[in-house]
Amino acid sequence: MNIEFKDVSYSYNGLEMALSNVSFVIHGHNIFCLSGHNGAGKSTLLKLLIKINCNYTGKIIINGRELRDWKRKDIIKKIAICFQEPVMYVDTLFNNITLGQQGISVEKLNYYIQLLDTNNFIHNNDQQQIIGKSLSLSGGQQQLISILRNIYTNKEVLIFDEPTSNLDSVVKKNFISLLDDLKESHTIILITHDSEIVNNYEQVLL
Repeated sequence: MNIEFKDVSYSYNGLEMALSNVSFVIHGHNIFCLSGHNGAGKSTLLKLLIKINCNYTGKIIINGRELRDWKRKDIIKKIAICFQEPVMYVDTLFNNITLGQQGISVEKLNYYIQLLDTNNFIHNNDQQQIIGKSLSLSGGQQQLISILRNIYTNKEVLIFDEPTSNLDSVVKKNFISLLDDLKESHTIILITHDSEIVNNYEQVLL
């Protein structure tokens, strides 16, 4: 999926600009970083992209079609987001990853679990373990589930919001390696302050 922002501006209150004349292009099957200080507009940009907020000026073009012409349900089918503070449900580990939806094959999901679950947190607790009752999760464990949840969706665009903030060095290294595999069939957008990641990929500094 190709995404282009052309002179996009947005204000929440009509006075201060959260985004001002932002322009960039994200080409399909690439890894792209959005970086900037807190309050620079990264979250606002995401909200525009998935049509939570729509009254922007300028143009947002997705696969040659202006975002205003897309129905939100059709955008959501194509874009998945791994949030920095994910929601965990009182359900099994497996269901917290899949959310009862169709996605990649179980075999491929297990491959990604094996690659990222270096501490055997998921393996040792069994994928049928109930979260929220007998299992409390660290920040890194929640982030791991959120990353796997995003990958599982198999959507065209995978967005990761500060995906390495709670990962240890080994899992982080494996995640970065995994991105190169994922870009073969997805467009990857990383929102991050992590210089090790930012310096490796094409970026927009907000």
